[in-house]
Amino acid sequence: MKKLKNNKTLTVFLTVLIALICVSCNKTDILKNNETDTVFSVTKEVTDKGLSPLVNETEEKLNPQKEEYLKEQIFNAGETEETKQEKKTDVDSLNDSDDIVNTLYCTLSVRCDTIFDNISDFAKEKIEILPADGIVFPETKVVFYDGESVFNVLARELKKNKIHIDFENTPMYNTVYIKGISNLYEHDCGQLSGWIYRVNGKVPGYGCSQYILKSGDKIEFVYTCDLGKDID
Repeated sequence: MKKLKNNKTLTVFLTVLIALICVSCNKTDILKNNETDTVFSVTKEVTDKGLSPLVNETEEKLNPQKEEYLKEQIFNAGETEETKQEKKTDVDSLNDSDDIVNTLYCTLSVRCDTIFDNISDFAKEKIEILPADGIVFPETKVVFYDGESVFNVLARELKKNKIHIDFENTPMYNTVYIKGISNLYEHDCGQLSGWIYRVNGKVPGYGCSQYILKSGDKIEFVYTCDLGKDID
């Protein structure tokens, strides 16, 4: 009788244990299925937007870094070319604004009107390339960068406007000599003719590559026919 009672108790215990194991297995399967469905859902969303999925459909769990990157990719995928162009335009407008902090400006002009007062000495074969008003490059407000020289600005602006410039660099003295601008060279209007430059109305005593600009400087390149004596 006692043996029978023990067998019944053992049977009940085993039944309860098996039931608990089955319940636990079912919960694990449900959790795995939910995680797999989440991965599949995110992967499908990325694939539908034409992006390369960062996770495989069989992965059971998303890496946190991958998930964050995925969200960013999905967000950027909705940006059209028109939106990108609008952003670029906004940035360009900002760069052109006079209100940008630390932007440095100067003015630059290039003229050769002194030649008209000495036209008899001017090279006849170059009469056709002489600007009618004597202005090669009108006075223009331009941007420069901290540490740049007069030569840096001149070379950049003339190149930008497709105006010819010819110069000679002397590394030994760290200087640049302007030989010709707009095909007008030294000695084209007499032996004392050539290009000189002024900053704020004064002629520096050194080459234009050695003059470091300050904000608001006024740069003038003028063709002289008498070593600068004919420049007002």
